[in-house]
Amino acid sequence: MILTKFVCKSAPKVIVNTRFITRFKNARTFASAIHNYKDESLKKLFDDLKYHELFQEKFHTQKYGLFRNEFLVDSSTGFQKLTDIVLRHSQRIVKDLLKTDGTNGKFIVAEFDRLSDLLCSVIDLCEFVRCAHTDEKIIAQSEDAYNRLFNFMNVLNTHRGLYDKIEQAVRIDKTQHQLGEEERIIADVFLMDFKKSAIDLEENKRKEFVTQSLKSATLGRKFFNNVVNRIQRYIKVPADELKGSNPFFSRTVLNEKGDHAYIPVNGQEGLHALINIANPSLRKKVYTESMYAKPDEIEVLESYLASKAELAAIVGKKSFADLQLSDKMVGNQDNVLEFLHTLASNNLRNVKSLSREVSRFKQQHLRLNELPTLDPWDRDFYLLRMKEAYARKLPSLHMNQSEIMCHMSVGTVMQGLSRLLNNLYGLRFEPATTWPGELWHPDVRKLHVYDDSGNVLGIVYCDLYARDGKGDGAAHFTIRSSRQLDESSSRDAELLGFHLDKRVSTDGSSYQLPVIVLSCNFDKSLSFAGRTCLHFWDVKTLFHEMGHAIHSIMGCTKYQNLAGTRCATDFVELPSILMEHFMSSPDVLPLYARHYLTDEPLKKEALENFIRMENLSSAFDNQRQVCLALVDQEYHSSNVIQPTFDSTKVYEEIINKWSGFNAVPNGAWQVQFGHLYGYSGTYYSYLFDSILANKVWSKLFAKRPLNREAGEKFLNAVLRWGGSRQPWLCLADALDDPRIAKGNHEVMETIGSWDLK
Repeated sequence: MILTKFVCKSAPKVIVNTRFITRFKNARTFASAIHNYKDESLKKLFDDLKYHELFQEKFHTQKYGLFRNEFLVDSSTGFQKLTDIVLRHSQRIVKDLLKTDGTNGKFIVAEFDRLSDLLCSVIDLCEFVRCAHTDEKIIAQSEDAYNRLFNFMNVLNTHRGLYDKIEQAVRIDKTQHQLGEEERIIADVFLMDFKKSAIDLEENKRKEFVTQSLKSATLGRKFFNNVVNRIQRYIKVPADELKGSNPFFSRTVLNEKGDHAYIPVNGQEGLHALINIANPSLRKKVYTESMYAKPDEIEVLESYLASKAELAAIVGKKSFADLQLSDKMVGNQDNVLEFLHTLASNNLRNVKSLSREVSRFKQQHLRLNELPTLDPWDRDFYLLRMKEAYARKLPSLHMNQSEIMCHMSVGTVMQGLSRLLNNLYGLRFEPATTWPGELWHPDVRKLHVYDDSGNVLGIVYCDLYARDGKGDGAAHFTIRSSRQLDESSSRDAELLGFHLDKRVSTDGSSYQLPVIVLSCNFDKSLSFAGRTCLHFWDVKTLFHEMGHAIHSIMGCTKYQNLAGTRCATDFVELPSILMEHFMSSPDVLPLYARHYLTDEPLKKEALENFIRMENLSSAFDNQRQVCLALVDQEYHSSNVIQPTFDSTKVYEEIINKWSGFNAVPNGAWQVQFGHLYGYSGTYYSYLFDSILANKVWSKLFAKRPLNREAGEKFLNAVLRWGGSRQPWLCLADALDDPRIAKGNHEVMETIGSWDLK
């Protein structure tokens, strides 16, 4: 969620972080030498129920709060105290900045970033607690702290004195050349985002912007809370309506008497119903009910969309998309729409072809003479039948799903990820000591990330299992970013009660270690001999989120504002989607898929079968993403403030035109589209970065996935820069194609012609 200038930037599925500004071995060879660095402890940390206790500091007398923060020991007042300190100290920094001579440009830039780090240290923490903690009182405190800091940051966004100071430093640098390249980049971003926050307008307009920003943020959180707290709805039907359905499913929904069934319609439970119910009328009813929305839910969404359009209007932009996309790789909404329409048109042919193929299974099942229409409530039911028929034709592995999963315990997969990253970048994971009060749940595991020389580069907390009260989906949270330390910033960390973890580089400079949380919702009940084991799609999720984490750790810049994933939203998914390619590589498979008892690697045919089955539905899946990206663009256009705007009608029109299926009349699925909060106007980024990742994989890794030279190439071209370099330049270097660096309309057309995975 890009909230502007001194605010958090979070991406909802995927990546949740904050920023000051809107802003030559093969697998078998390697596997035979895995004990070169002893990684068995890493595996045991996740697979042995007791082993993690060896890394708990039980006899230390000092107690800590979350992430070893001293103030958060007191769960009743900790966030309030922390926020009070941040606000007082921030105000002192602002006061000192306003007294600084504009000729001291480096100091001004450094102090701006220092202020950024101070604020985000608490904002990021609050954002994480709101999403992952299960204690309602602590969540409420973090919410209050977040709101106070958000309001303060909106004041800073429109502070004319601060703008004049950074503008003066940039203007003087044009003749005196005081600033280095990184200072110039960050200063230009500061200026751009001040301007996006109404800084050029009169004081009353700037105040209006602050008020409107808070209103929009409040509505956004209300909308998102409606999404994540959506109550399951059920349809009560006579038991005989389940005739012919999957008997296991039927047993789970029948009442005790067995005369009625209660069918869930929302979320994954609703999808599970659609693929298991044989009765087409009942499927239609479930599908239709899954689109239901209360009038107040629609009102909240449309008010939220209008509030963002009104925010954009204050600063003279025709739409929120126009405001949002000006500093992204694509540049403007016209480029986004051209990109999406090209994808939609090209893939629609694949959708129609797949629909005909799936319709044949409907024809056979219903014993029809002619090929029937495939309705949207038929799609998943018959797609599963097609996959089952296809699976029967695949070479038999003489292994069931449980036997495959026994090769992918959480510990084995984490061990494999460490081995992969050691191959590519010289990194490895090791268990780290935890202190009393540091963790928020007993399931959480803490890791240190080491380089080849034994230096700790970052800290990763792994919160991998589902639990009541925890947010759905998977996410990457940046708790603290990397940055170069000086005396002032070191004092700031102490002032806020944080334990300052740092490293010293070869030139003697000290850097703050990035602190990351990987959050997933794996089913802990899927265990064998006490080890939680994963499906392939769970492994894919973990690889994806680890891509974000490595970006955060390796993107070590001088300023935290540009560190790691603090880059353009439509570039940030490239490293994470690229990691999915590694997960799908047969050369990488022996690293992460080995039997938990025998250590025998999983047959590559198991992975190949998974990929084949996954690809069968790719036309439907891709088109669904394109449609949602188009909905996102339309919802952030200037149309939302028109009296005739109807979010349901807009959704229907896009689904009817581009999905290959008919929308449910008056259905309102859009109220479940949570990414409208975190990826406002930028949902296309997943598709865009999927194409970029596919190209990078083909260029660098497809022939030799574990090649260190290729890993170093990607590291030096993309990862290490964070947001401190224009992403088009990074991409051009990675692909050895200088033409890409222009990032113009012709380049966008070229990218549109590349394959979508």
